[in-house]
Amino acid sequence: MTFPDAPIARSLETIRAELDEIDEQIHDLVVRRAGLADEVRRAKTDTGAAALRPAREAQMLRRMAGLDSGPMQLAQIWRVWRELIMANARLQFPFTVDTVAARHDLELWDMGRAHFCFETEMQAHDNSSAALAHAASRPARLALLRSDDHSWWRELARPEVDMRVITALPMVAETNSGAPRAMVIGNVTPAPSGSDVTVILAEAGAPEMAGGELERLRASHAGDLAYGLAGETGLLIGWSGFHDRLPAQFAGEPGGAFDAAIIGHHAAPVGAGAEASS
Repeated sequence: MTFPDAPIARSLETIRAELDEIDEQIHDLVVRRAGLADEVRRAKTDTGAAALRPAREAQMLRRMAGLDSGPMQLAQIWRVWRELIMANARLQFPFTVDTVAARHDLELWDMGRAHFCFETEMQAHDNSSAALAHAASRPARLALLRSDDHSWWRELARPEVDMRVITALPMVAETNSGAPRAMVIGNVTPAPSGSDVTVILAEAGAPEMAGGELERLRASHAGDLAYGLAGETGLLIGWSGFHDRLPAQFAGEPGGAFDAAIIGHHAAPVGAGAEASS
């Protein structure tokens, strides 16, 4: 009986030499990509926060999700890409992020560092209202706030506040359902990414009615309701699709008690097993 020849194990030095070669190729590609990004920057007419493209970032993430990542998880691959994306974004728009960081709760701070990366300036505030007010009163600033903290929801519906929800975090879905843990808020022109959620603030008459209105929406419009959060100021609703105008369900629906406004848009999260968008 004969046996096939076993593969000859490569030496550690050979493997390391190949890794060095790959590192050099990656370096060259990163430099090449930065050059192309600079060409894009010079060709753009947009300046300031308008240079940020949350929809474009989401499309890139979906493309990554459609590729074979081997033993690495999508979230790990995406963190590498975030560094490249943010490095280019900071060249076009040197922004600062206002967020909340409590002594015993640094979740938002950690999410901000993961999304905006370590060279982005971040400023901690005691509460969401202070963080949003600081971001809204100064140029070149974004706010990162908890989705379930209702204290800031109504501020975005005020006509004098030129800020809106532009991103929901995490972008790589941790579960198949539920509201995002945090939202990025800024003065960025909304654009569809191909799979989006419209963020609607709906007042439900009185605070005690919010829970009932949310359950009614879940029962009657489950296919459209991406998520819903009830708070003292009403409901924060994620409505599937990119809508420039309020959906009919929020414009005088019989039995409803809504006074509603669109306060932003964000790309739908991408699951680890998602396919690239066409």
